[in-house]
Formats: sequence, structure tokens, C-alpha cells
Amino acid sequence: MLENAKPMFSFEGSFTGFTGSSVDIHLQKTMAQQLIRHVDEKTLELKLANQELTETANSLQAVLDSSPASIAFFKAVEAQKEQPVDFTLVICNQKFSSDFSKPASELAGMPASSLFPFEYQQQMKQVYATSMPFYAEHLLDGHPKWLATAMTRRDHGIAITELDITLHKEAGIQQQRLMQQLESSNEMVQSLATMKEYVQQRGAFLRTSFHDLRGSFGVIVGATMLLNDMDTQQEKDKVLDMMQRNLIQVSHMMNQMLDYSRLESGEEKLHPVHFDAGALLTELCDGSQPLAQEKGLYLHFEGPGSLDVEGDQVKIRRIAQNLVLNALKYTLQGGVNVKWRSIEGDHDALPQWEFVISDTGPGLPAPLLAKINGEIQYMGSESPVTQANTDGHGEGIGLFIVKKLCELLKAQMRVSSQDGAGTRFHIVIPLSYV
Repeated sequence: MLENAKPMFSFEGSFTGFTGSSVDIHLQKTMAQQLIRHVDEKTLELKLANQELTETANSLQAVLDSSPASIAFFKAVEAQKEQPVDFTLVICNQKFSSDFSKPASELAGMPASSLFPFEYQQQMKQVYATSMPFYAEHLLDGHPKWLATAMTRRDHGIAITELDITLHKEAGIQQQRLMQQLESSNEMVQSLATMKEYVQQRGAFLRTSFHDLRGSFGVIVGATMLLNDMDTQQEKDKVLDMMQRNLIQVSHMMNQMLDYSRLESGEEKLHPVHFDAGALLTELCDGSQPLAQEKGLYLHFEGPGSLDVEGDQVKIRRIAQNLVLNALKYTLQGGVNVKWRSIEGDHDALPQWEFVISDTGPGLPAPLLAKINGEIQYMGSESPVTQANTDGHGEGIGLFIVKKLCELLKAQMRVSSQDGAGTRFHIVIPLSYV
């Protein structure tokens, strides 16, 4: 109760009582307390939501920073609708900030007019006005470095991606020079034809590999822009998972390209040592069991627990591991068998040992199978590596790495396969190199 009372007196000055008013403020106090509690609850919800957004932003920044490409998003500054006068940097990754030798915190908010030359700014305005994506490859002024630049309009701004493609361009230039030298010669006609086929195969492989890399980077950039439109944390987590898978795929592709390049150039050398091949293969199969169990496949292996051989232990492990993991990866039902043993031959024959890996997978395409077995040198305008990468039967480059390693080990590899009925790899290796 709220009281407002005053004392009352008679004409003689005697106290007669109080006069005043009272108001019941219980309802007002209750409503005020409920309002305060409601505000506190909403404040806590906003704080938690802001914390989740901060964690998501940090995860996104980590994904962006792990990319070898330079990535940035600029918001348009419009004088009139659809007529930007400049662009302001909103977000960038670590590669972009290192290109300008400034931390991302200093670059944020900077206008494009202070970062890029006039022609570059005009191209940004053109993409924004027309919504037409832009892609170009150019040589940096004063530097032997090639950059691929992509610009895409996204709502109120421009997403920019730049990737160093110097190695790709140098490979193309080297291929062009080699073809010119070969075509200018009138001698060694058979050698000329063989070299042309080699260059075409290598060129197809490089084009396919860089096309796949560009596609993966496109998925990453597209997913980055999609995050701005995601409403729930679950949707954002799915996009982040997709971006991480593509980054892992890019890393795997780059490593395979480097391995194949080293083998082709002769950089890989043979380093024979004495080791236990039985223990090596047993350990490899045991370590691959979780992958087989995860896919509901069996992985059976059979062979002596101890098999002393002389050879390059690292390269033999690479061969076996590549074949076992590839078989598990592309087999959908059934499983994989691995067997090894020493081979007792004639007195004149060199001692050998072998291992066989067979699966119940989809099998290999006929052109790739013929190429691996050495039955053909080249087929058509498309290399078996390219075909293997596009028909869903597996990664051709991985099998060609195995083939090159076998050649280095002076090993014999024979592959048999039937469409829909699985593949069998038979590797015969010298027991020693004395």
C-alpha cells in the first residue's frame, strides 16, 4: 500500500485523526519484477546467441586461413542503386592480408581504391553492375608469378579469390616448347610420335588435376558465401563440414600430384634394406580393420608372420597401403583379401616374393586396366587417368603411382579386373637386390 496521510485537529487544537489516500501498488510491482526477469532472460539468450555466432565466425576464419588461395569480400558503397563508387573490405583470410603485409584487423574497412589499381576497381564495378562472374589469368608486373583471379557478385558486394598458378602455367609453357622442338625435327619419326603421346597424356593429366582443384576451391568459396544466408547453427555446421572435406581433398590431390611428379622426374631412388615383409603387411592389415568395419566390409589376410626380404621398405609399404585403402574405399559390399608368400623358383631364377590384393568392388574401366598392364601406350584424345577420374571407378593417378613404384623396385605388377566383379593386383618383387 502507498499512503499519503496528514494529521487533523479541532478548532480547539485537539488531535482528531488523519486524512489522506492509499493506493494498492502490488500489481505494479509484480509486473515490474516480471518485466525485469523477462529482460534478463532475453539478455542471456542474446549473449549465448552472440557467443555461438562468434564461435562460428572463428571457425569460418580458420577454414579461410587454411586455404592457399587469397580470399576477400568487399561491400559496395553506392552513390545510386547498382552504381558503386567504391568497395569496403569486410572480411579476408590470412593469405590476403599477407599479400598486403598488414594484419586483417587493419585491412578491415579499407576501401578498394586504396588497395587495388584503377583497372582492377573498374572490373569490380563491372561485375557488380552486370552480376557476370569474372575470371582471368595474368602475370604480375615485375614478378615471374602468375595469378588466377575470380570475382563474383554476392548480394551487396563482391567476393574475390586469387590463386598462384605459376607451376601450372610453367608446365603449360614447357609443354608448348617441347611440342615446338619436336615438330621442328625431321629425324627420329618414331621417337617424335612417342614423345607427342607422352606430352598429350601429361597435359590431359595436368588439365584434369587443375580443373579438379579449381572446382574444389569454387565449392569452398561458394560455401563461404552461403554462410551469410544460413539461419540455424545446424545448417552452418553442415556447410563448415563440407568446406573442411573439400580442403582435405585439395591437400590429398596436391600430395598425389607431387608424388607422381617426383617419380616421373627420377627424383625417387631405391634404398634397399633388410626388413620383415610379413610383419609389415600384418601391421598394415590390422591398422586398416577399423576402416573395413566402419563400411561393413571384411578384410582377410593370410601369409607367414615373418618373411625376411631385402628391399625398399618405405616404397613397398606405399604400394600395399595404396592398394588396400583404395580397395576398401571403392568396395561397397563384400570385402578385401590380402595374401603374401615367398616364391620357390628354378635354380637359375632369382628368388622372389609376392603379395596379392583382391576385392569385390566395381572393377576398373577397360582403358585404365589396359594402360596399367602396359598393353597400350595411349588411347584416343583422353588419357586413362582422365577417364578414371570421371567415371566413378577410382583414382587413376594413385594406380599410376603404384605402377611407377613397381618399376623402381624392379617388381612385376599384373592387374585383372571385371566390371562389377572386383579387381586383383598381383605384385612380384625380388627377394634381394644383390
